[in-house]
Amino acid sequence: MDKTELERMVRDGEPLERLELDGLDLSGADLGGIICAETSLRGVNLAGAKLSEGSFARCDLSGARLDGANIRHSAFVRSNFSGASLREARLVGLRLLECDLKSASFAGSDLSVGGLARSDLSDASLAGVKLDRSVIMECTLDRADFNGADLGRTTLFRADLRSAKLAGARFRSTVLSEAKLSGHSFEKMDLTLSQLIDADLEGCCFDGATLTQVNFKGANLTRASLASAQAKNALFPKARLDGASLAGAYLFQAIFQESDATGVDARGADLSQSIWQRAICAGARFDRCDLTYADFSHADLRRAHFTGATMFRTKLHRTSQEDAVFSSSKGAALGDEELLVEAETWWEKHNHKA
Repeated sequence: MDKTELERMVRDGEPLERLELDGLDLSGADLGGIICAETSLRGVNLAGAKLSEGSFARCDLSGARLDGANIRHSAFVRSNFSGASLREARLVGLRLLECDLKSASFAGSDLSVGGLARSDLSDASLAGVKLDRSVIMECTLDRADFNGADLGRTTLFRADLRSAKLAGARFRSTVLSEAKLSGHSFEKMDLTLSQLIDADLEGCCFDGATLTQVNFKGANLTRASLASAQAKNALFPKARLDGASLAGAYLFQAIFQESDATGVDARGADLSQSIWQRAICAGARFDRCDLTYADFSHADLRRAHFTGATMFRTKLHRTSQEDAVFSSSKGAALGDEELLVEAETWWEKHNHKA
């Protein structure tokens, strides 16, 4: 079977089923709308071919060449692309479900609005790939190369990226919920509006990064560094920040409610109007911080240091302050509010009975 016969079959709407097409030269072929099932296309040359709006199930394209191919809005289910080349391919709207993509190259391709689910991308190259608004869900990403990739507005759900290459990748408005990223460096990167909910970020470096309105809710930031980061309105509720560095960071109106910030180093940070209600800040360093209008209500401040901090109208309502170190600026802070204490006591008593 040759290219002309295949083009005729596809044009006439005939499905390609259980065929052996290994090694064929189909470069530039017009196979738009193709329906292909359980067909072997190993090592086939589909460079520059049109495969848009196609449907493939259980097909073997291992080692195939699809460089520059138009595969827009096609779907592949349980198909094998191991070692295949899709460099500079047009892949907008591509769907890949339970596919073997090991060592495949998508370098320089446009995979916007795509969907990859439960597929194996081990050692695959997505360098320079545009993934705008794509979803990568529960995929294996061991040693995957995302260097220079555009991950803006991309969703990587439960992605284990610990061994992935991320140098120069762009993450603005990226969703990385429950992702594993421990040890990676995001130094000076722009992650504005990204979602890192429940992500493992232990030991990560965000020094000098732009983290405006980034959501770190429940994230593990143990021993992470956010030194000099620009993190206005960032969210850290219930996050783990023990041993982390926030030194010199801009954290205006950031929220740390119920976070574990044991031993955090926030020296010289701008934490004005930040919220630390019920946070654990034992042994934390807030030396020289701007804490104007910050709220530490019910926080654990034992052994914390506030030397040289600006504490104008800082709320210290019902905080634990054993062995905490304050400077004279504490006089400008607000202590326990008697009426609020009375109301909270009443609520705790009656809520406990309920």
